[in-house]
Amino acid sequence: MTCGPDGCRDPSDDPAPRRKVSCASTWTTMAVPGAVSVLQLVGDIEPVLRTIADRMPEPGDVMRVRFLGIDTGVIARVHSRFALLMPHGGLRIRERMEQAMLASGVMYAEPSFGAVALGGLDLYPEADDDEEADLLEALARAVSPLGTSMLLRAVSALSSRPPGVPRPMPTADDLARGERLWRLVEPARLAIIGRPNSGKSTLLNRVSGKDLALSGPEPGLTRDAVAARIELEGITVDWFDTPGLRRNADPIEAEAIEIADTLIRSADLVVSLAEPGGGWPEAPASLDPAIGHLRVLTKCDLPGASQSQEARGADLELSARSGKGMPEFVSRLREMIVPQADLDHPDPWVMPRNTAFRPTID
Repeated sequence: MTCGPDGCRDPSDDPAPRRKVSCASTWTTMAVPGAVSVLQLVGDIEPVLRTIADRMPEPGDVMRVRFLGIDTGVIARVHSRFALLMPHGGLRIRERMEQAMLASGVMYAEPSFGAVALGGLDLYPEADDDEEADLLEALARAVSPLGTSMLLRAVSALSSRPPGVPRPMPTADDLARGERLWRLVEPARLAIIGRPNSGKSTLLNRVSGKDLALSGPEPGLTRDAVAARIELEGITVDWFDTPGLRRNADPIEAEAIEIADTLIRSADLVVSLAEPGGGWPEAPASLDPAIGHLRVLTKCDLPGASQSQEARGADLELSARSGKGMPEFVSRLREMIVPQADLDHPDPWVMPRNTAFRPTID
């Protein structure tokens, strides 16, 4: 016990020093039993991956792994410092993975966290209140250029608000819009599916401006899924180019198709591709109806393409090789990810993870 002008205190009551961490994790799916859980890892991820998985993916790889020797799942390593881990949705495997990561010194953040949950004004002393601290936390994490510019405007607008004027409590519409805008902070996941030779790899190479995937006329040329972080006119997404879906494939392709099914179930948006006469791919029967779905006819510059059976079931047509229809395709994706009406809305961006508006549970 030590005493001073301000009274006495027990040193054992002092808060423990915060452990320095170089990797953070967040579950992006609910803690309820389900087909697939999704865990984000950000930072120095390789030591953590070595601890919990039996294989080490390179940046851009998507592969099946064993998690802690008890579960088979998928890791999609979008780049060197970001990966999505997709075990099965059982609560036990989530608990075991959390324990292993905690032992490795990984910081865990609840999916509904804001700057308040991480220390609020202690983390952002320049902020006037927790609301501004949450905006600054989102700004530090935003991956989309459009998100950065919108958050800067939001911080500026908040700073110019007259002192003592409280912000009105957000409506349900405000919170829903905030959830959609959050995809400017954490990228939406897009799974691209299609039968072999439907043009998935050519499309990835076109939208990325790089040769990220093999492309050619041979069916089944691409048997591996490819993960890439891509910017679509200011909105950044995590793009998963899945292998061609052939349900009666050989064992090697069958494993790749299991990976594709996992990616599809964890996606925010599924894009189905079909070439003229090639037929539409089969999506998993258990696909969540809440997941957005866009059907695209590829190779629309081929003779008779617009009269094909696939054209009648398509939402739009494009040719990734010639570029025809690509601007419309990108615009449609952006609208499905973050509607333009949300981007243009005059009201403040309400952080959906702002703890200031969570009910207190006794």
